[in-house]
Amino acid sequence: MNWRNGHPFFKHGIGADRVSFSGGRLAADLARHGGLTAIRYYGAQRFGDIGFFQADPISAWALLFRPMMRFDGMRRYALEFHDTSVYPTGYRSCCELEGVPLEHECFLANDALIFRLKLPAGTGGHTLEFELINTDRCTRTDKPTRYWERLHGPHWQITDRYSDETLRREKEAGYLTLAQRGDRYVPQVQSAVTEFGVAGGGPVRFRETPHLFRKHYYAQDVESGECFFLLGFGHKGPQELQQRLAEYCERRAELFAPPAENTARFHTGSRPLDSFLHEAGGIIDSLKVRDIPGGIRAADSGYWIWGWDGMVHADAHGWLNQSGFLAEMLRFYRDTADPVNGIFHEMTIDGRPFLSMAPPAQCLYAVMLYYYYVFTGDRALLREYIVFADKLVRRAGADAIGGLIRGVSLYPDHPEDLEQDGNDLSVFNNSIYFQALRTLERLHGELGDADECEEYRQLAERTRRDFAKFRAPEGGFYDSLSATNLSPRRHRPVYAILYETPFADELLTPADAALCGIFSTRQGCRILPLDDSRWMYDSNQLGMYMPCTELWFRELHSKLDPAQARRKLYADVIWNWSRLTLPEALTCEYENHGLTPDNPGRKQLFTVKAWVGALFRFAGGVELSERGLHFRDSADPRFAVSGLALRGSSVSIRQRGGSGPVLRLRLNGRLLPDTRLIPFEQLRTRCSTVTVERA
Repeated sequence: MNWRNGHPFFKHGIGADRVSFSGGRLAADLARHGGLTAIRYYGAQRFGDIGFFQADPISAWALLFRPMMRFDGMRRYALEFHDTSVYPTGYRSCCELEGVPLEHECFLANDALIFRLKLPAGTGGHTLEFELINTDRCTRTDKPTRYWERLHGPHWQITDRYSDETLRREKEAGYLTLAQRGDRYVPQVQSAVTEFGVAGGGPVRFRETPHLFRKHYYAQDVESGECFFLLGFGHKGPQELQQRLAEYCERRAELFAPPAENTARFHTGSRPLDSFLHEAGGIIDSLKVRDIPGGIRAADSGYWIWGWDGMVHADAHGWLNQSGFLAEMLRFYRDTADPVNGIFHEMTIDGRPFLSMAPPAQCLYAVMLYYYYVFTGDRALLREYIVFADKLVRRAGADAIGGLIRGVSLYPDHPEDLEQDGNDLSVFNNSIYFQALRTLERLHGELGDADECEEYRQLAERTRRDFAKFRAPEGGFYDSLSATNLSPRRHRPVYAILYETPFADELLTPADAALCGIFSTRQGCRILPLDDSRWMYDSNQLGMYMPCTELWFRELHSKLDPAQARRKLYADVIWNWSRLTLPEALTCEYENHGLTPDNPGRKQLFTVKAWVGALFRFAGGVELSERGLHFRDSADPRFAVSGLALRGSSVSIRQRGGSGPVLRLRLNGRLLPDTRLIPFEQLRTRCSTVTVERA
């Protein structure tokens, strides 16, 4: 893998098994052979009906809207890939055919994608046609419940419909697991209609071949300059789609382009790490559902909008100058919450809460609000949303035994596999609850609400004190206790503390650092120690590495050996990003796992956020609180960031000296009296440069 201007770059061909792109509601995959292999659209249908086209990832025989050039009405070429830059929403490439230089690209927007061709040196005297070929019989996703109807030209209406008997059986079977609460059954839709059409920069000629191997040919003449095809999806009727495609033809330069460059700039001394940080903001942007402010898909090659995935590791949005999106999410999750069950765990594609999240996990909303305020200092919005945050956290704490709240754990998906039975005190849940209490204590303090501040302080102290009941004599924390008699379920997971804020440090002791060895594995860290009786019990989650739950492990490793912890973090991020993958998870059932990513090409939202936060914390040695910038005892001396948006100031941070404790802090060249904290009050200039001098 190569890198150019921060972007992944292939000199010749496609240098990855699969590259996934997202534009919002629309997603697509590109294979090593240079053709698309999947197109998915999230309209108003069922979760299982998002796939509309699929092709072979190894063979290029079944063409999925493969772009072609035809010379002089006779000779046809597939566009080749040279000097290809890859972006979260698509690619740019070039080639030369019969002496004619060509530039070509594919980009996704929220609900359409473009294939665009440019001729920088003209046609070379040839008569040229730009074509798309789709082996429709082989690539169209057909199923007994789906009906395709061609309306006119290259426009179709696709209907997914399920019988009354299917709905009856689904309701009878149910779908709620122990971890997913609800007071009523929420069915998926019985029927949904999706529209699909093709448009172009000029008149599009459409031809369909007869017989078994039905192919669709789309062609338009190329004279000079630019030529393009648009593939559009909709779910609001054929006329709406046609009008939108006509609008998109006019706005193509604005809509179909790489995500806007993040205004922050990063330097780590490693080109893959620099690229990951450079692309992270664009990856998150590519997952945002543009017609649902605050709605964001959980991955670029699968998943719709989830509660946990959207809210967890909210600090990353601030580090990537996306605090405005935190404000959108605060409104979205409040306004879509169920009056009884609160924030959804999963939302149906047509916009209804499908599964409800465990109440303690909904406390992540308070942490998200905390980080929004920390990065922006916006008291007006804090006043507006703290009411809902209070409601969620108080509801979670309403059923408590001392300082610990009851409730089945949000994680893993099947907590009964770790002996939870619905009458539980979960270490995972209580770690979130404790951090939410601390954030609300500080936020109410910022607002001058002395009574609420003291209330949350006392609750947090009680939870911190009782958290020791989870401690295992052999080290670490038990996954859960019985709420009846406090007997432990003797499993020690790596996700015991969901490390969302530095407040989680209050739950640790210096001896905890020694636990690293029982969790560390070739890539990342395993969920359970190998000698746990439930290791790989479910053949899935209980035997894997999941980056979104690893930050406690990273913190322990950093306390034990910060330099080694950084090297391991770097190696894990680089190994995956060099394969254009930011995994949801990776199996570690066998010791030499990591032959390939489990799901090559997928970029998972919560992994992007977890690794951004980890790099700032463990490489940059910097954290934030409502007080200001805090500096840790160790950092990579090569780590630097510029253009970081903090409360109206553009902040640059650079390291000087070694990787050890801070000796001196300088702000715009001025020596500061403190070596651990720069209060926000001192960051009042439009641009602020922080120099961290370390031992």
